[in-house]
Amino acid sequence: MKKVIFTVVALAMSGAVFAQAPDEAGKPLSAEVGLGIVKTTGNSDTSSVNASGEVVYQVSQWRHSGRLEGFRASADGQKTAERYLGTGKSDYHLDDRNYLFGLLTYEQDHFSGFDYQTGAVTGYGRDVLRGAALNANIEAGVGVRYFEESDIGKKDSEGTLRFAGALSWNISDTAVFAEELNTTIGETMTVSKSITSLSTQVVGNLAAKTSLQVRHISDVPPDVKKTDTTMTVNLVYKY
Repeated sequence: MKKVIFTVVALAMSGAVFAQAPDEAGKPLSAEVGLGIVKTTGNSDTSSVNASGEVVYQVSQWRHSGRLEGFRASADGQKTAERYLGTGKSDYHLDDRNYLFGLLTYEQDHFSGFDYQTGAVTGYGRDVLRGAALNANIEAGVGVRYFEESDIGKKDSEGTLRFAGALSWNISDTAVFAEELNTTIGETMTVSKSITSLSTQVVGNLAAKTSLQVRHISDVPPDVKKTDTTMTVNLVYKY
């Protein structure tokens, strides 16, 4: 069996991890953008593409961030996954550890049973750990969610509660482990996500990153699975 696997990642610039403020690295602005491609041929013909980008800007008591993600996969000429995500977030620090935040999200997943899900949340966050090696924060907020079911085209909205947490651990000078957890609770459904990643420096600013994302939706249309998992292995360039 002939099998060819290509993994390609374009730019990635990162001045801070999720739970670490950019000013701790001496930079008010940081950005990250990456691309991963996997293709196999032979007894099976599969391909997948994942792309992501993030920008963080901090000035005085404000921290603004934006993230874009996209994932698409196919097998034997048939599309098996297609998902796009965009988020925008602003934090206003009340002091060294406590802050208020506003969050906007938009997600489109053609295989989730929903044409789209979009939401807005405002709430309170706290940096529970801040150190050279270990950083962590927790958040709680209230908001609203809008969504449309794919099978019947029904549009609806509901109030939500959102809880989230993030941890970043600098295992060594060349390895970083990160975990993000969040759950958004509404009357119609509860959406929970976990993103686990490990980045290891290869040489200079070049690193290898492995990421596992798990998403669970409590109530979905018939013939749609409640849990999705996505694993990616990429090369990233950090600045």
